[in-house]
Amino acid sequence: MNFKQLCTDLSKYANKQKATEMAHLMGNTYAFKGLDSTARAKVMEDQLASDKEPEKLDWEFVECCWDQNIREFQYFALQYLSARRDLLQKQDLTKLKKLIVDKPGWDTNNILHRLVNLLTALHPDLGAKILAWSQSDDPWLKRAAILHQMDRGIYADEELLAQIWQNCLGDPHDFVQAALVDSLKELHENKADFVEAFLNQHETDLSSSIRQALCPGGCHE
Repeated sequence: MNFKQLCTDLSKYANKQKATEMAHLMGNTYAFKGLDSTARAKVMEDQLASDKEPEKLDWEFVECCWDQNIREFQYFALQYLSARRDLLQKQDLTKLKKLIVDKPGWDTNNILHRLVNLLTALHPDLGAKILAWSQSDDPWLKRAAILHQMDRGIYADEELLAQIWQNCLGDPHDFVQAALVDSLKELHENKADFVEAFLNQHETDLSSSIRQALCPGGCHE
């Protein structure tokens, strides 16, 4: 991958008005250059086409992007990882964890938890590490742990998810509680009895958002 060319392309497609709008959307937490999804897709398409080692995951490129203070660089890193997701190895979970913790946000976490989902589906023994994330003080690790089995349906590991849910019930962050709602609702579609039993067991610990979404009439059997 060509980081120098990436920097050139970032300046080429910069848009001050969009940069201001994008920064506002993210609560002015990060600075932007104003590249929309179409421009970013074009830049990454060119990068991938010129990649001289397409069978090797370029973590140096990813980490260099993550070190930058312009948010689009993190988006490019995730576009690259998503395009090369089949190259992810079991040991890469540690690297994904670092990306989750460093320069966090819902915009990057939404993609990272999908990559974690892929990796843990291939390597179920990583479940113990994901469970440890749910016990972390970092809310973004908790969110990734909660969502790491989305879209698995009947193949979701209900026992692991129940432990993760329990560890995260008391977290005060809205985005963690929203992730709990999403995870509980999805598993409820396939394993309703299990989810309802969990809700009943932990009724006194449920946040208002979980109550409103999953047991508006009360969680009693």
